[in-house]
Amino acid sequence: MPKPAIIVLASRIGAGKSTLAQALGLLSGYRVFSFGQYVKQIALTQNTSVNREALQDLGERLVANDPESFTQEAFSSIDFCAGIIIDGLRHKSVLEQIRLLANQVPLIVVFIRTDDRIRTDRLAARGMSLEEIERAENHIMERFLEQALLPLADIVVDGAASPDSNAEAILCRAANLI
Repeated sequence: MPKPAIIVLASRIGAGKSTLAQALGLLSGYRVFSFGQYVKQIALTQNTSVNREALQDLGERLVANDPESFTQEAFSSIDFCAGIIIDGLRHKSVLEQIRLLANQVPLIVVFIRTDDRIRTDRLAARGMSLEEIERAENHIMERFLEQALLPLADIVVDGAASPDSNAEAILCRAANLI
């Protein structure tokens, strides 16, 4: 990629965000930032549970209370000018804050669409029961994610495709967008 960019990955649970983020990071040399890991760190400092449902609830509360502070604190030590892959965008309000922080660094939103059956199989392979998958899928963050973020995407990829080929396609398309 000719110049640094901020590449933000959004999708439903189990769509392949983290795997794609790692592939993009390796290919681009950009740092990978994970919202999931960030919220998990907060949970650990608060001595609260780090199961998926608790993390979803915590993330939702943090953003609902103050999306500006949540975003500023999350990226307080990030140099956007060096390029970054952001794994796990869940809220339109956080995207708006990232745009403000980007300070003229091109921002590209990538939405990963993955068939529900593939996502369910991936989650089951991670050890989630069907009941846990259903609860995670029905969390408010998940239910409205596609409706809120897909229209904002600059690039849409198929999460069933190879992460490496998706990463190459994203970086190629991103180079044309910036």
